[in-house]
This record gives sequence, structure tokens and C-alpha cells, in this order.
Amino acid sequence: IHYDRTYEFPRESLNAMAELGLLGLTVPKELGGLGQDHVCSAMIIETLARYGCPSTAMVYTMHIGACSTLLFRYHNHPRVQDLLRRLDKDKLVGTLSYSDPATGGHFWFPLSSKVKVLSEDQIQLLKYGSWATSAGHADWYTIQTVSPNFDGDFSNLSCFLVYQ
Repeated sequence: IHYDRTYEFPRESLNAMAELGLLGLTVPKELGGLGQDHVCSAMIIETLARYGCPSTAMVYTMHIGACSTLLFRYHNHPRVQDLLRRLDKDKLVGTLSYSDPATGGHFWFPLSSKVKVLSEDQIQLLKYGSWATSAGHADWYTIQTVSPNFDGDFSNLSCFLVYQ
């Protein structure tokens, strides 16, 4: 209630959740997470929203969504694995940036994004998001844009891990 009244970011609540291992709730046990499913996530989020802090519940929902996008791709990505291992220990909160203002907030049609390959190890992103819960407070983001080889095909999208 305090955070809703004061318009503050609920960092203390999220840090407390990290101490319980909840930032890594859906992260596999082999990476140090709790290895739980989305039903468990929904139960925790509903409990937070009903009996705790709705702001924390919303931020946590976006964090779990961001973790989920990384879990699709973590198997052969040492940097993603490193982040997933450190979520609770380093109290790293993530969020999604998928929405697109040019389409009224839809994320499956990112008209406002561009990606340019600068070198083998470097890309340049231009992403305008309609909104990102935790904006300015998240430690990391998963950002969806068109792919570098987009060529007008909106089924050709990419997700990027970006640190604040």
C-alpha cells in the first residue's frame, strides 16, 4: 500500500523476494533457481496482488515474463546462464520491453524498432516501447525488435538481453 500511495518503486519488496529465492522461481534448479512452473508463479503473483502489494505483483509479473523469454534461449548462451544464476544472489530484477507505440501497444508488430549489425560482436538497437513496467529501475531487460535480417517479415523477430 505504501508504494501505491507514494508512487515509489517497490525495490525493498523485490529484494526481500530475492532473499527467499523468488526472483529465480522459474529458473531450473541446475542454474540455482527453484525450478517451479507458471502455475506456481500465478499463485505467488495472485497472493501478492490480493494480500500484499499490487505494485510489487505487477513488477514481479514482468520479471517472471522476462525470465521466461530467457529460458527459451539459455541452453547455449553463457551470458544468459550467468544472469539466471545471479538473479537472487545479486537481486537482479528484469522486465520486458515488447510493446510498440506505433501499433497501439501490440508486441507482435514492432513498427517502431530497428536493428543494425555493426560487427560480429556488436549490434545497434533502436527500440521505442509503449511501456515497460520497472522502466528506469530494472537491472536488465528483454527487448523484442525486428531481427537484423528482418526484410519486412513480421514473423522474423528477435529478443535481446540488455543491461541497464
